[in-house]
Amino acid sequence: MGDARSRTPGREETRARRAPAWASFAWLAALACVPAPTRGQDPPPELPPPAAEAPAAEAPPAQAAPEEPPSGEAQPLSLWYHFTERYVAAASPAHPAWLSQYQVGVREKIKFSQERAEGAPESNEVTLQTIYTERAVKTTPTNAASDVVRRYERAQLSTTLKGHRPFQNPKFLEQLMLWYRVRPGQPVELYNLSDGRKLRQLEFDRITSNPFLPQLATLLPGTPRRVGDPWPVPRTSLAVLLGEMPLEDEYQVEARLIDVRASAPGSASMTAVFGIQGRALLESGDVALNVRVNFTFDAPAAKPAAGQPKARPAVEAEGWISEIRMAETVTSLLPGDETGRLNQIRSRELVLARRARASEMGPEAALPLIAPDAPPDDPTHTWVTYDDPQGRFHLEHPQGLRIQRITPDGGVDLVDRRFEGSDVVSLSLVPKTGDAAEDKLAADPLEHKKKLVRTWREQGQEILMGDSGWLKEAVWGPLNRRVYRLEAALKPAGDQGAVRSGRIYADYYVVQFTRDETLVVTAMTVRDPHVAFRDQAEGIIKSFTFGPSEAPVGAAPPAGP
Repeated sequence: MGDARSRTPGREETRARRAPAWASFAWLAALACVPAPTRGQDPPPELPPPAAEAPAAEAPPAQAAPEEPPSGEAQPLSLWYHFTERYVAAASPAHPAWLSQYQVGVREKIKFSQERAEGAPESNEVTLQTIYTERAVKTTPTNAASDVVRRYERAQLSTTLKGHRPFQNPKFLEQLMLWYRVRPGQPVELYNLSDGRKLRQLEFDRITSNPFLPQLATLLPGTPRRVGDPWPVPRTSLAVLLGEMPLEDEYQVEARLIDVRASAPGSASMTAVFGIQGRALLESGDVALNVRVNFTFDAPAAKPAAGQPKARPAVEAEGWISEIRMAETVTSLLPGDETGRLNQIRSRELVLARRARASEMGPEAALPLIAPDAPPDDPTHTWVTYDDPQGRFHLEHPQGLRIQRITPDGGVDLVDRRFEGSDVVSLSLVPKTGDAAEDKLAADPLEHKKKLVRTWREQGQEILMGDSGWLKEAVWGPLNRRVYRLEAALKPAGDQGAVRSGRIYADYYVVQFTRDETLVVTAMTVRDPHVAFRDQAEGIIKSFTFGPSEAPVGAAPPAGP
């Protein structure tokens, strides 16, 4: 019995346990397919160069970060340090080390490589450099920042990917001001404060994938440490760095205090250096990482920290994380490789530097950011604009629904992974065959209904059919489309598992456009009631528009829907 309780589940067993109950449905199986990771024993990836080596014209905040190793005096190895990082909505003279407004420079390079059976791997890379100013607007009782406003001042995006269409009006992250909110156990929420400016999918993905600096304070040890002392890194803290929660299996990540010394000879400003190394398992693959963190503080007189014996006084190091350098490599099996020997590798280098002193930021960045009392919570300010990679269409969707899969024939699957079960919205354009009779049949809602019910019955699902028919012309006619909706509730059969509500609610749509195009949309959820989710799905259908959201420079505007 003891052995059974202590057994660590295997990788595949973990994935099977996390899959939603309806993931085995043949027509949605791709949504639950995650490439199985491979486990290597390579050394940790090499760190990117320090921020001080970044190009001066592209990341000014990074210039302020010290080169390693710092040039000041090393501190005695016997000193204990209690590191804390605190935030306040308005600067407080009583707490000069507490953060209110600061400036951040980020340089991120991502390389994608796919092995081939013959020849050299196929590789591409994306480089993004940004500068933004951020101010805390709401804090927790423990002085952690839960809400900040952020204004982007500069961004430069370059890539070797073929077919990339650079944004022009506005450019990538240009003219963008956001309200950024984090809640324990919840996904990041972004509120667009730039009226008349859409939040694009690529912008949303990069913002939410990069570390939210206030959350990185959880990397600091909770109790005093000396140089050379290690401590375990919580999975939730590493998720902030990686943009994805590591699985419990095979998690081996540790931090260590490497060095503490003055930032310059004779200076009271100190720099502590932490190292983080290890391996973890993500749903996207196996990750090896190497991280270096600089923490800046002004040295106070040594005094006992709370809960520490007076015989072992600790330096109360109130300050902030001033620089992060991270190298990350994620390896997974190449999709579609029947041999199981070819890998795809994603390497990421991240350099992030923060200026927190007003004298470092410059006059414009030091001016307080103006923000509303509360963020505007409506689709105009919270939904994200997704562009089909081939420019065939664009749509808007709630942030919680993340892009899971893009199909080359004009489809996209959006998934919101929730504790009680995933929400899925799947959209697919019906391809033209050139046969008028066959194309007419493919656009017929009754034909879709007949095939759908037959598929469910073949899978052994217990079906409770709801209403079906054309939705109101007064609502959809002005959008140049007709919409047929079929509602059903399914009870998972056999070993497909139970869901809390006992039902999976499915709304199936056939959308006929006046330009002789047909779109099929499936919305599935275990929410009970599911009407709010259905309203979101229909909001996505209303936003669906043919052509890119931004026409190329000099091109005519796209045709209507």
